[in-house]
Parts: sequence; structure tokens; C-alpha cells
Amino acid sequence: CAYHGWTYRNTGTLAGVPAQKEVYGVEMDKNEWSLTQVPRLENYGGMIFGCLDEKAEPLVDYLGDMAWYLDLITQKSKGGLEVRGEPQRWIIDSNWKLGADNFVGDTY
Repeated sequence: CAYHGWTYRNTGTLAGVPAQKEVYGVEMDKNEWSLTQVPRLENYGGMIFGCLDEKAEPLVDYLGDMAWYLDLITQKSKGGLEVRGEPQRWIIDSNWKLGADNFVGDTY
């Protein structure tokens, strides 16, 4: 999870939680927080989308006009888009507005 910084093994088992003891106060049972297998996966622009409803409409239909915006992000260069490395983690003295102001909006 890029937002919370939780990391999982390729088996779906929770492997790491940043500041686990400070945030949750007690040792948490990581087995209780394993990932659930997603019944339906689709790929769009190199991104993987999971849907818990097997009967939902196809992803490209669901995206509709939003697909155009995803294409802007994923097709900026002929080489494509590649995500590399581990999640970035910070501990800073701030409130919710910092994240809202800096991470919600345009992709510049």
C-alpha cells in the first residue's frame, strides 16, 4: 500500500507496517491482515485493477471517459511507465491538509 506503506509478501501475507507499535499501540497479528484473493483482475495501461464483483461490467466500460485521463498519465513517453522501488515513507509533523494539498490533483 503506497499510502500507508504496508508491505506484503507474494503470498498475500502482511510483511511490514511502518511505526507499527507507535501507531497501533500493541503487537498486531499480521496474519489477520493478509490480502484477500480478488476474483476478477483486469489490466489497463499497464495498471492492474481488481474487482470483487465477478458480474461487474468490463473495466474499460466502467472507466468510460476517465480512460482518456489514464492514457495521459501512462502514455507520456514511447518507453511507457515503469514503477520501481519500495514505497517512500516519511514521518513529519503536519496535519491532513499537507497530503491533500500535495498528493490530490494533477500529475505534475
